[in-house]
This record gives sequence, C-alpha cells and structure tokens, in this order.
Amino acid sequence: MSHFVEHGPPAELAPLVDRFWTSARGAGGAANPTRVLPDGCADVIVDVAGARPRAFVVGPMTRAELVDDAEAHDFVAVRFRPGAAAVWFDAPLDEWVDAQVDLSDAWRDGARVATRAVALARAVRAAAPETSVAALAAQLGLTRQHLARRPAPPLVDVALACGYADQPHLTGELVALTGRTPGAWRADPR
Repeated sequence: MSHFVEHGPPAELAPLVDRFWTSARGAGGAANPTRVLPDGCADVIVDVAGARPRAFVVGPMTRAELVDDAEAHDFVAVRFRPGAAAVWFDAPLDEWVDAQVDLSDAWRDGARVATRAVALARAVRAAAPETSVAALAAQLGLTRQHLARRPAPPLVDVALACGYADQPHLTGELVALTGRTPGAWRADPR
C-alpha cells in the first residue's frame, strides 16, 4: 500500500498553492487502485520511481480517476488552488481538463524545469524531516531565498492569465463566489 502525506504550503505560497503532497511506494503487498476525486485543482507531479523519472501536469478533473498501479509510483507534487496554476503556464487550463501534460510541453522552459524538478523532488524525498530550507538549498546549489521565493504576481496578471477580461472582472467573480476580494483572499486564503 502506498503512503500518502499532505503538507501545507508556507504562508507566502498559500494564495496560489493548496498543498504539497507525497505518495511513496509501500513495503510490498497487493497493489490496490487509488481513487482520485475531482477538486478543480491542477497538480504538478514528479514521479521519481524507476530509471526514467517523469514530471507532468494533471489538469482540473471533472470525474474520478483510478490509478491502478499506485505501488509503482513515488510522487512529489504541488496542488495549486483552483485557477492558480494558470499563472505558471502558457496555455489556458481549460485545455487541460481531464488531461495529463508533460511538464516539458506545458512550460516554455519546461525541459530544464522538469530536470530541476526531478532533482529537487529526489532531494526532498531523501532529506531528513528536520532538514532546513537553507541546508536543502545549499545541497541543490541554490540560495535559500531562491528556493523559498514568494510567487505573488500582480492581480491584473493573475486575472488575465486565468482568462478574465481584466482585474475588476476577476474581483467581481471572486466576490460573488467567496464573498471576498482577491486582496483579502491573498492575505488570508482560509
């Protein structure tokens, strides 16, 4: 049976990131299918199992999906809040509904990023739980600030990347849906 663990994002990522999650291979036994339920989120997943690691994007899902071979995977992933992944990618997320897209195809610099993501995922998986961000950054040849950088793009860019006509259009939709403005949501997404 695989071991699934969720990790909350740091406060500076919370406006865009719902959670980080890992799913490691279990210690033998019969593999059971894992049912993944739709939640409106997109995930970037790095599978570090096997000789050929894979980094890919899972678009928003409209139906449950069974992962038959859960025991053959070793995932490190980030789940973006609904609509937030569009800030990072060149294509509108509606093109990826119920689809998986290789990270190298999803991001104009994806091949380099995918290679880096696999290295980072392996380093995170291998690190002891008490390893600091600074120590992990040093191990990867990055600065602590680079590893923990706050991605908070201007709201107008978020609005346009998510397919809204402008920032007031985004604000109106978000207030209608949540009763809160994008600024209030960014400050406290709970």
